Amino acid sequence: MKNPMTTQIFATTFSFQDVYDNMEEEQKKIIDAMNDNELELFIEKNKWQMQKGFEAGIMNDWNVVASSIADNLKF
Repeated sequence: MKNPMTTQIFATTFSFQDVYDNMEEEQKKIIDAMNDNELELFIEKNKWQMQKGFEAGIMNDWNVVASSIADNLKF
């Protein structure tokens, strides 16, 4: 039986979709115009920033965290 205390939370629940859902419409248009390779590179380029935003905002409402991360992405 698996110990529930060892269940990963960060790695399994945080996705780029959560950030995208909380972006401004202009940001979404930029993301929508990217092909899969461009989007992968964009996510990789911003992964550290997103992780730091999540860690800093973990005690806030999830939408606040995702919105904050989206606001700090480098386009």
